[in-house]
This record gives sequence, C-alpha cells and structure tokens, in this order.
Amino acid sequence: MKWACIYFTQFALDGVLRNCPDPDEPLVLLHGPIQRRIIKAANPAALSLGLRPEMTYTAAQAICPQFATVEYDEGALRRQHELLAAWAYGFSSQVSLHFDDALVLEVQWVLPR
Repeated sequence: MKWACIYFTQFALDGVLRNCPDPDEPLVLLHGPIQRRIIKAANPAALSLGLRPEMTYTAAQAICPQFATVEYDEGALRRQHELLAAWAYGFSSQVSLHFDDALVLEVQWVLPR
C-alpha cells in the first residue's frame, strides 16, 4: 500500500482567516487559562511583528499593543479536519485523521502501474 500525507502548515489559522474581514492584519490564536494566555498560532503579519507561538499574551502585548485575537477552538478544528476527511473519501476508501494538522490517505489505486 502507498500512502499520501497532506500537511497543512497553518491548519488552525486557515479556518479563522477565511472568516476574517482583513486577513492581512496581525492576528493570533490564543489558548490556555485566562491568567496565562498563550499564542497557539500567528498569521504572517503577526509573525513579522515578532509575535510567536508559545509566547504569552502579555509578552506579545509588550511587543505590539495592536493585534487581533481569536480563541483557539479545538472543536471547530476537529470539525474542519473531519470535513476534509469526508472530501478525501471521494478519492480513497482509506483515510486517516491520526495527525492534527495532516490528512493521510491510501493512494495505491491512483498511481500508474
């Protein structure tokens, strides 16, 4: 059997950016308890300002006081992943959701013999 892996480099951000009025503005996804908010992901504009994943929200505000935040939503991310898997079933009968930011599918039948 041969498998293909489709890796989504910014899977958590992609769904949020689709609904964002201006995807070019600095934006970060936050997670963790209210007392210690952590950046889970940052778009290219936020990265260019020095904001980085795993940085605390407080440290990020010290670097750049103006950026948009969205709560990291594991449930929404899981639903997006399942939607992609349903799409992939149109191409393969074996699809894996084992990795959070990737889709793995069997492709043996697609390859030339």
